Amino acid sequence: MSSMRGLQVLLAAVVACSVGCGGGEPKDKPPLAPVQGKLVQKGAPLANAMVEFMPESGAPSTATSDGQGAFELTYRDGSKGAKIGPHKVKVTVGGIIPAPMDPNAPPPAPPKPPTLYLIPEPVQVKEGENTLEITVPEKGQPG
Repeated sequence: MSSMRGLQVLLAAVVACSVGCGGGEPKDKPPLAPVQGKLVQKGAPLANAMVEFMPESGAPSTATSDGQGAFELTYRDGSKGAKIGPHKVKVTVGGIIPAPMDPNAPPPAPPKPPTLYLIPEPVQVKEGENTLEITVPEKGQPG
């Protein structure tokens, strides 16, 4: 019986340490800046597109545009923003099934195969608030 109690104490210590030990920011987390913006294609908002900001090194930040093309980037740990510095930007359209707003709505149509668009020029994320309008090229490639 005492070995069972010892196992319980050990398990409780492991759980407590995994939750409480080493908490806080990851050591490799770079400085982030808030980034919001709008995706535009052919002069119109680009809705339900996934946008990915990829820094020269480190983890990307991502978002999905809303019905008006608006997005707000989130870093891999759930923090708002993107690493400060230049980024390659990739936009993916299709392959995303939007959640129905009405639970009684019919199921959505199957998604179209995704199309990938690469923004030709790097996008700079600066310290402080970043509000961007990103023009997505008309021609993409299969994703």
